[in-house]
Amino acid sequence: MQNEEQEGEMNVQDLRQKLQEYVYRLESSGFVTFHSLLKQFWDFLSSSPILMSIFEDLVRQCPSAEETAEKIVRDKEGFNGENDLEWAAMAYFVIKKCVESDEDRLEAHIGILYRPGEKKYDELHGGFNQVFLESLHRYLNEKLDQLGEESYSSKTKVKNRFKIYSPVGNPNPLKATMFLRISEVPAWRL
Repeated sequence: MQNEEQEGEMNVQDLRQKLQEYVYRLESSGFVTFHSLLKQFWDFLSSSPILMSIFEDLVRQCPSAEETAEKIVRDKEGFNGENDLEWAAMAYFVIKKCVESDEDRLEAHIGILYRPGEKKYDELHGGFNQVFLESLHRYLNEKLDQLGEESYSSKTKVKNRFKIYSPVGNPNPLKATMFLRISEVPAWRL
């Protein structure tokens, strides 16, 4: 059981590290490779059941975000979110739509909305990164933090549920038997 718990915890840590590596790669890339790296990033996000469940929850909380993202991508219309949740949902859908597009410099054309006056494609990608990539990255980090805390909390609760009983008349208390009532077994373990 301990190995499974450590493995689950390492998955969240590994996920966070890989996420950071992809974001760093995107932030340091030039406009020539940006779109293909964004597609790789999206493949990574889509391949993780943990991240996909976070996205499902995000989409459920912000149902109008996809429509607004469509306006940003299609009409190059700016967006001003009211809170981090809206920004994260918008970032999710804008990145998704960019990845689905065949237009290599779409991200730069969206980035100009947030860095007017810039003329270099690399700088325009910086606007895209700052508004969309960083918003999504920040949101995912917060959610992964919560998952890590919940995992730690549930481990502590499970450990506290174990009771050690020593059979009556056992001359060696170190050879006690560990029992766990079936009602104390977490549902996911049944």
